[in-house]
Amino acid sequence: MLFIILICCVTSVSCTKSKETPGDVPALSPAEKNNTATNLDNNLLLKLVNDVRTKGCDCKEQGGGITSMPPVPLVSWNNELAMIAKAHADDMESKNYFDHVDKEGKNPGDRMTAAGYLWSGYAENIAKGQRTETDVFNSWINSTQGHCKAIMSAGVKEMGAARTAGNNYYWTQLFGTRK
Repeated sequence: MLFIILICCVTSVSCTKSKETPGDVPALSPAEKNNTATNLDNNLLLKLVNDVRTKGCDCKEQGGGITSMPPVPLVSWNNELAMIAKAHADDMESKNYFDHVDKEGKNPGDRMTAAGYLWSGYAENIAKGQRTETDVFNSWINSTQGHCKAIMSAGVKEMGAARTAGNNYYWTQLFGTRK
């Protein structure tokens, strides 16, 4: 069973892998683009994620090490994961906390299962304060806390994400693979 729980930490380095692997980023339907339910441009965030998954990435480690992550298959957008992510982002903002485990003690896998997403693997990234999809993506991909590895995980097939509508900008990004 694959699961990864990570907390956002920003560094000033970037993913530097330059290998190219052919593949098209899955297109979203018009209803999924610039989704007001998720308060973000779903298509942009999916493209940012899939662009780096296509190339591979050198993920930074605490203490200065690097883990070279090879290219992995693209993920597709999943509205169910996006709504689970939105609920968690909203919960963090309304209850003034920042954690993968909510105030009721539920972790991402618990929340996904409760919403009917039966998973065999998942990963979650959270962030606070970044205003744009590009800003939050750069924070995650440059993190030394494992966010890059979550984005680069070959064990996930779908992604959903959301940002709160308030001025605090809480973000949740969920990756999953169904059973």
